[in-house]
Amino acid sequence: MTTKQLPETLEDVQPNLGEPNFAMFEDDNPSPEITEAVLNSSESAQSVAVGAGDITVVMAKFATSFMAKRNGEHWRLSKEEAEELKHSMDALVPDLSLSPAWTVAAVVVGITAPRILTDFQIQQDMEKEVNASESKENSNS
Repeated sequence: MTTKQLPETLEDVQPNLGEPNFAMFEDDNPSPEITEAVLNSSESAQSVAVGAGDITVVMAKFATSFMAKRNGEHWRLSKEEAEELKHSMDALVPDLSLSPAWTVAAVVVGITAPRILTDFQIQQDMEKEVNASESKENSNS
């Protein structure tokens, strides 16, 4: 049985490689330049515009959905809140003389403060129930 010796250098292999043939990928009808068509289209320019309100709502929904999974459904942003937030941000951002950081801070406080207060109220109610059940058990003993 004879074993074939492998070539050691690229020069030994290169004559056996042949030439690449990309003929099967050639097309008589080249595809249009899609990016150029989209950028030049007046309809797409209008539909591509995303306002500050849309971006704010997307971020707020992401954050509140995450918190809703951990702390309860009262954290989830309602449709009415999302619409109000979107319209408020779209109206405020162009005329806002403050930096965007202040806008973000105001939105965060406006969304989270009532929900945090609800968390505190839920915790207090649970503590009252536990204390009431413990005092009831102690009085029965």
